Amino acid sequence: MNAFIEEKVASYKEIVRQIKELEEKKQALAADILESFPEGEKCIRLKDCQVKRYMRLSITTPLSIAKTLGAVKLQEVLDRQKIKELHSSGQEIPNVVETHYISLSRLPSDMS
Repeated sequence: MNAFIEEKVASYKEIVRQIKELEEKKQALAADILESFPEGEKCIRLKDCQVKRYMRLSITTPLSIAKTLGAVKLQEVLDRQKIKELHSSGQEIPNVVETHYISLSRLPSDMS
C-alpha cells in the first residue's frame, strides 16, 4: 500500500513541477505579448482568437490612510468562523459544501 502511494505521490510531484514550469513560461509569454501590444490598443483580433488587454489595481492602502481620504465603508459580511463552528457542530447550513483534497509539503530533506 505504501509503495502504491509513494508511486502516486512521485507522479503528483512531477506533474506539479511541470505545471510550475509551464506557468513560468506562460507568464513570460504574457509579458512579451503585453510589451508588443500597440500603444492605446485594448483588443487585437487575430485569425482564430482575440487578445484583450486588462488593467487591475492591487490596493493595499492601510485603513488609517483610507480613513483620511474618506475611502472607508461599513458593510455586513458573513462570519465565516461562526459558519464553520455551526457546521462542525453538525448543524445543516444551506450552501455549505465540505470539500476534501490533498496537500503535499516538502520535508526539509526533500529537495527534489
